[in-house]
Amino acid sequence: MGHIIHNDFVVMTTVSAIPIIFYTVYRVLYDAARQPGGDSKGKGYAMMIAMVAFVAYVITQVIVLLISRYREYWADKFSAEKTKKPNTLSTALTKIAYGLASEGLGANKEKQVNYENALMISDPRMARSLAFNAEALKSKKN
Repeated sequence: MGHIIHNDFVVMTTVSAIPIIFYTVYRVLYDAARQPGGDSKGKGYAMMIAMVAFVAYVITQVIVLLISRYREYWADKFSAEKTKKPNTLSTALTKIAYGLASEGLGANKEKQVNYENALMISDPRMARSLAFNAEALKSKKN
């Protein structure tokens, strides 16, 4: 609900368009500068602007990732405040990550892995590794 109330889908769609614009400028100018013939001075300027656009693309992509993390944090904080049960939220998020490790994948192992990765929630192999390490630490303490 926090994502919907704070319009995260609109914000992230808009913010994500900025790096795409820089990358498009980079590709168009880079390809234009690499074409045979024409003015070498103009090609030099095009290549210079292309490189600046590429650096701007990388920087804005990192900023988009940072904004995404903040939006996730704010949505989780909103949910914890509204439900007044932050431990329940924490448990649910943990179940999403670690629950993938405990569920059997059956005969369609590859098909199931592809579906879980498509959700971008958690990689099931990573979840198994995290669950194994957590169990190892727990048994070490006992």
